Amino acid sequence: MRAIHICAIALILLFFSGCILPSQQRPPHALIPASATSVLIFNAGVILADPDFRELYRTAFPGKSIDDELQPIREIGGIDARDAEEAAIFSLEDGSESNSAMIIKGPFNFNEIERRLSSSSDWVRGEYNGNLVFTNTRPEGPLAVAFAGGDLVLGGEQAVKAVIDVEHGAPSISQNPKLSRIFSSLHQDAVLFFAKEIRSGERENLSSSVPLNISNAFADARAAGLSVQKQGAAINMRGVIIFGSSSGASTSKSATDGLITLLASYADSGGSVQSLLSKIQDYIQNDMLILELRGTTLQELSSAKAEFDRHAEEKP
Repeated sequence: MRAIHICAIALILLFFSGCILPSQQRPPHALIPASATSVLIFNAGVILADPDFRELYRTAFPGKSIDDELQPIREIGGIDARDAEEAAIFSLEDGSESNSAMIIKGPFNFNEIERRLSSSSDWVRGEYNGNLVFTNTRPEGPLAVAFAGGDLVLGGEQAVKAVIDVEHGAPSISQNPKLSRIFSSLHQDAVLFFAKEIRSGERENLSSSVPLNISNAFADARAAGLSVQKQGAAINMRGVIIFGSSSGASTSKSATDGLITLLASYADSGGSVQSLLSKIQDYIQNDMLILELRGTTLQELSSAKAEFDRHAEEKP
């Protein structure tokens, strides 16, 4: 299962990268463990039905497609991802494959899935905490499949077991103060919910990969999130970053304003970048920096990215 790695500064650059995945209009999945460090909730049916989202995914990950993400689902009992009502991908601790999993809610025939897996020599039937678990040792890493709370769970064995533990009373994501606060600050009617804790090691990596003045401004970031609304062709985004103090949020706003000004210096007069920048607002709420991008479209995002890339190549 592909782990999720998005740092705080990416929320700003995200407006130009088109790095978006859709989700269902509901709060974080109840079976995600409190120890999760990153969470992405989406609706597979929306992904497959909406050409805008498929195009955004291709823009974000050249050479990849949404179908690549859904392949593990198809491999489990021939499941059609378009039947999924909700899916959530989460990572624990280091975000390795063994610590990442997907939870899928949908009208699946669990008896048929169990029959298929039981009859396959590739899968080993077992049990954990009273729940049926199938494991498959693949060359790219072991995969586990289980049923928990009426949902299908697949991914790394440790992450799958963590979901089962939540079903049996272990703390869920609602008891993770940072990520719960991020989700409550995002659009509640969004088509995407994403949240991630930012650990000290990740802040150090940020410091070594971006200009010093920007990394210093975000050195106190503790968690970040993103939501996306889609109404017809219109797209609204909200990014939220939580800092260790209100002064950290204030410092980051100054850096963000400076970054927006810098990006504007690349813009053609009356061009797509200038139009996009005019729709970005940033403001502070206590120890949070909130960024809003309202009323954009896929075409504007793509045009702005192309314009920005062209100017970046031309700039000495």
